Amino acid sequence: VLSCNKAPQTWPSWAPITQQQQQQQWIVQAQVAVWRMACAQAAAAARQLPTVITRLPEQFNAQVLSNAVLLIDKPPRWSSTDVVRELGRTLRLNKVCHGGPLDAHATGLLIILLGAASRLTPKLEPLERTYSGTLKLGAATTTYDATGQVTATSPWRHISDADLAAAAAKFQGEVLQVPCMWSSTKYKSKPLRWYAERGEDVRREPKAVHISAIQVWRDKASAPADRGSTTSRRTQPAAAAAAA
Repeated sequence: VLSCNKAPQTWPSWAPITQQQQQQQWIVQAQVAVWRMACAQAAAAARQLPTVITRLPEQFNAQVLSNAVLLIDKPPRWSSTDVVRELGRTLRLNKVCHGGPLDAHATGLLIILLGAASRLTPKLEPLERTYSGTLKLGAATTTYDATGQVTATSPWRHISDADLAAAAAKFQGEVLQVPCMWSSTKYKSKPLRWYAERGEDVRREPKAVHISAIQVWRDKASAPADRGSTTSRRTQPAAAAAAA
C-alpha cells in the first residue's frame, strides 16, 4: 500500500478541491499504478518460455516450478492421470497437467506442464506423435492389446510382407475410427477403460484421425534404421491402426 505524505506546494486554480481530497486522489492513482505494474509483470511472466526439466533435482526452485515442463519417461501400469496426481502431491502444486495422454500399459515420453506452462496444452495436443510397438499376428484378446486374455487364434504363417504392407496402407491418411473401449479417450470425464473394467459398453462416435505414416516389418533384424514407427496426430489411433 502506497501513501502520499507530501502535499503539492501550490494548487491549480482550476481544481477547487481540498488538500485532503487531493492527497486521497494521489493515493488512489498510486495504487492503480502499482496494480497496472503487477498486471504487466504477470503478463510478461506468462510470455516467458517455460524451463524444460529432463531430470528431477534433489531440491526444487519454487520459481522454476511455477513455469516448467517435465519430460517424464512413463513406466507401465501408470496412467497419465496417476503421474499428474503424484507430481501435484509431491511438488505441492495445484496446476499440473499433461500435453497428451498415454495408456496405462504404454511407456515413453509423457509431457507434464507445471504452472504457467499449462497454457501450452492446446498447442501440444494437435502435434504429430510417433509410436512404435510389437504386433502379434493370429491372436485376438479381450482388450485388443497384450494385456488382455486371448479369445481366439488363427493361422498367420501364410501372411507375407506384401500382405502386411497392403493392410497397413489402408490406415494411412485420413480415416474414421471408433475409439476402443480400453483406451484413454474420455467419456463423461472418465476414460473409456474405466467403463470397460466394469463390464459397461458406451456409445462412441467415430473420430477423424490423420496418420501420416505407418510401417510394419517382420523383425528387428530386417528393420531399417529410420523405420519402425507409426506417426499420428492422436495417441490411440496410431497404436490401434498398427494393431489392426
